[in-house]
Amino acid sequence: MRKLYKTLRSMRLALILIAIIVVLAVIATLIPQGRDLSYYEQEYPAGISAVIRSLHLDAFYTSVIFLVPCALFFINLALCTFDRIFTRFRRHSPLRIGPDLIHIGILCIMIFGILSFYLHKEGYAELREQESLTLPNGKEVVLTAFEFFTYEDGRPKDWISHVRVLDDGGTIKEARIEVNHPLKVDSYKIFQNSYRYTPAVTLKAASGEFYRLDPGDTAHHNSSVYAFTGFEYNHDESMTVQIERLDVNPVERWILTQGDRFGEMTVDEVTVVASSGLQVVQDPMELYILIAFAILFTGLCIAFIQKRGDLKK
Repeated sequence: MRKLYKTLRSMRLALILIAIIVVLAVIATLIPQGRDLSYYEQEYPAGISAVIRSLHLDAFYTSVIFLVPCALFFINLALCTFDRIFTRFRRHSPLRIGPDLIHIGILCIMIFGILSFYLHKEGYAELREQESLTLPNGKEVVLTAFEFFTYEDGRPKDWISHVRVLDDGGTIKEARIEVNHPLKVDSYKIFQNSYRYTPAVTLKAASGEFYRLDPGDTAHHNSSVYAFTGFEYNHDESMTVQIERLDVNPVERWILTQGDRFGEMTVDEVTVVASSGLQVVQDPMELYILIAFAILFTGLCIAFIQKRGDLKK
C-alpha cells in the first residue's frame, strides 16, 4: 500500500499523465466530435475509423481513455498537495503557499469543470423577427430585428440579434446579441449561435383565402391538402418551389414560381426569411470555476513574488 501511495504521488507519474492527456487532446482536436458513425467510415480509412470507434475518439472528453488519465492525475495532484502541506506543518517549515494555491486551484478547476459538464443545461431556438422564446424562469425574449453583415467577398462577418426581454410587468430591457457577446438574463446566457435564410410561400385560393407555408408545412383547403416540399434558387435570383397535393393517390406535384396557378390555388408570393439561432445556457458552476481560476492566479503571483525574494537573498 505504501509503495502504491508513493507511486501515485510521484512527480514522474504526474509528468507522464500530463504528456498522455496532452497528446490525446491534440489527437481529439483533429477528429470532429459527435458525428454519426457513417461520417467516420466515409472520411477515414477502415482501420482508422475502427480505432476511432473502439476508443470513442468521436466523443473523446467523455471517453474512458480521457477520463482515466484525468482521474489518475487528480489523485496524484491531491496526494502531492496533501503531502506537501502536511509535511510543512509537521516540520514547522516556513509557509510557501504559492505552489499549494496553484495545486488547489487546479484541483478545484477539475472538480467544478466535471460538475459543470453534468449540471449545465442548454437549449436552442430558431427565431424570426417578432418571434419569441420563453426562458424557464418565465421571462420572454423577443427577436425585434436581425442584422447580417458580410465582407466584400461575401464571407460572413457578423450577425446581430436585437431582442427585447419581457416579464409579467412588461419590457425589462432591450439588448443586442452578437457572436462572442452573449446576453445575460438572470442565471441564463443567450449566445448568437447561427443564422439561416429559408423560403416561405404564400398560396392564395380561388375563394380568397391565404395560406403561408414554410418548407414542410401543409395547407388544408376544402378537402385538399397541399404541402410545400422543396425549393430551388434560379440563376436570376428568383426561386422555384415544389408543391404537392397529398390527399390524392398518386400524389400530384407542381414545380412553380411566383404567380403560377395550380388547381384551385395560386402562388401569391415567394419570400426569403432570415432566422436567428440562439443558444440558451445555464451553468450553475460558472462562478465557482472563476473562483478556482482566481485561486490559481493568486498562487502563481505569490510563487513568483516568493521566487524573486529567494533570488535576491
